[in-house]
Amino acid sequence: MRNTWITLIVAVVLTACTYSVYQTAYPYLKTIRIESFENKTVEYSLEQDLLEELTDSFQGDGELQVVEISPNCQLEGTILDYENVIYTYDTNNNIKEYVVKILFNVKLTDFVKNEVLWEKESLLLSETYLAQPSNDTASTEPESEEEAQKEVFKDLYDTILENTFQSW
Repeated sequence: MRNTWITLIVAVVLTACTYSVYQTAYPYLKTIRIESFENKTVEYSLEQDLLEELTDSFQGDGELQVVEISPNCQLEGTILDYENVIYTYDTNNNIKEYVVKILFNVKLTDFVKNEVLWEKESLLLSETYLAQPSNDTASTEPESEEEAQKEVFKDLYDTILENTFQSW
């Protein structure tokens, strides 16, 4: 009886190791076109920085090939609002952190089945960054507005993946 339980446990463990937590929800999608987001803010080149970051993220992921012609799906959107404001003060009333907040309208369309896979008309993402560079080499917190913007763009990419391409 004990050998049966041990065999069963080993079989379950080996099976679990080959199972991926995330399964692609749309296995037929192989290519994506990423449109430059419309920028309704006064932040110059924000849409270009976002396009570059999203393109790099999708290319680095390898799940979808970024193409211009005949894509299976298309990502598009609008940058609706941008804020860079004081977030926290230290005990001496000096600025400690700022926060970058970006409001997006995002839409992902499946051209194979001719349907919208995911759309969010008001997606607010934010990231804090240090007012003064840190001497702590272990710190992972962004140290500039540009670094915080990149983190927001990465969060947007992650949000798109979590809400469309990955399912439990």
